[in-house]
Amino acid sequence: EKRVGLLSQKVKMSQICEEVGGALKVAKDKRNQPVKKKEVEFTTDVPESLPEVEGDQDKMAKVIHHVVENALKFTHKGHVKISATASSQEITMTVEDTGIGIPDEVQAEIFKPFVRLEPQNYYGLGL
Repeated sequence: EKRVGLLSQKVKMSQICEEVGGALKVAKDKRNQPVKKKEVEFTTDVPESLPEVEGDQDKMAKVIHHVVENALKFTHKGHVKISATASSQEITMTVEDTGIGIPDEVQAEIFKPFVRLEPQNYYGLGL
C-alpha cells in the first residue's frame, strides 16, 4: 500500500485561492479550449484577513483547483465564485456556480474514487 505524505505548514487560504483562480482564468482543457468560458463570470471572495491554517499547501491547492475546475467545466453561462468565511474554530470554503448541478441522490457518490457523473463526451476521472 502506497502512503501519501502530507506536509504540515502554515497555509494562507486567500493566497491559494488567488493562485488557483488566476491559473484557471487562463487554463486550457485537453481540447485546447478555455476552461473558463466568456459567458461565465469567475470571482473570488476570500478575505486576506482569514487566519492561517495548518496543512499541506500543495494538497489543499490541488483539491480547490479540481473542485473549481469542475465548476467551470460544467457552467456554460452565469457565474462561478470561490468564497470563504472564518469562525473561531474553522474556515469554510464555498464554490458556488450556476452549472448543471449534481442531483441530490448521487451527491454522496462524487467523493468515491473514479466516479464520473458527467456525460460521456467529457473527460476526467472524477474528483
